[in-house]
Amino acid sequence: MPKAPVRAKWPLPSWLEEQLSGVSWESMYEPFAGQAAISRYFKRRGKQVIASDLLESHYCFLLGLVENDHVLVSREVANGWLQLIKDPEVATRFQPWANRHVTPEEAIWLGVWNAHLSRPGLDPVQRALGAIAVCLTLSYWLSFDPKAHPHKPMSPPVAFQHYLQTVNTWVCNNGRRNQALRGDAYALGPKVEADLLVCYPPTEMGFLDYPEPLRLFEAWVQGDPALPLPGTTEEARGKPTLGTPLPDPDAYHEALKRFLSRSEHFPLWAIAFNDRYPLDEKRMLGLVTEFRPVVRRAGLQIATGERGPAPGERLLIAKAP
Repeated sequence: MPKAPVRAKWPLPSWLEEQLSGVSWESMYEPFAGQAAISRYFKRRGKQVIASDLLESHYCFLLGLVENDHVLVSREVANGWLQLIKDPEVATRFQPWANRHVTPEEAIWLGVWNAHLSRPGLDPVQRALGAIAVCLTLSYWLSFDPKAHPHKPMSPPVAFQHYLQTVNTWVCNNGRRNQALRGDAYALGPKVEADLLVCYPPTEMGFLDYPEPLRLFEAWVQGDPALPLPGTTEEARGKPTLGTPLPDPDAYHEALKRFLSRSEHFPLWAIAFNDRYPLDEKRMLGLVTEFRPVVRRAGLQIATGERGPAPGERLLIAKAP
């Protein structure tokens, strides 16, 4: 079988583990978990993990790979998801993406998989694992120009099967009661009990700076190819909130401060950010120390492959008195 492109592993989780060495903790909460790279890493390290996110597409990763500890997708179930559905509404649902993001054939398969995974009665965890496989398949397609590569090394069914097998291997049981939550971190955070808060907050752009594969995956999960992400259209604005576009550093400062004020019950904080954030390290340090002393500061340069200097990752570990 042709190999899919190999991606470099994001070094932040292992770096975070190194910086937490010597600090005692057994449970963590990640409020802006995304596709849960950090949460999944620490789950495999035997920690109890609670992870949340606002997007349904991200919740698929949390449910399937953080909370789930034993459910897999069998070959029989997977073969059922590869059965074509002769329904014009299914076949044309994602045609607006054809020749723009994917090929016409791939657009049909996106409709088929969406229909199969939306059927009533399907196990929610199996649905989540299937959705993750679609996300990986979509990312594979988007690594090619659909006009220049109408026929990729892996056909749509082969690619989906390949990634579904990969997702099955990511499921693990660490003997802990891990939990996936979907919703607003400002509301969820105060209800969560854990030793450590791991917070890598959204940037001041919110969802506006999300990569194309993630934006398309959320639209696919919702079954609407034209779906805008939260905060990317004109909406009624209240208090500054992380995850929505924020106009200036002061607004970002207020949004993060509001979140941290609801997180004081966590004994330990690990606050991660990078040099491209609206608050520099000095101002971020000042904000965190309004609540508790910082016991460790660390920095890491990461080569991204993009033009210009690589953003420096920054980490502040703070401990309640």
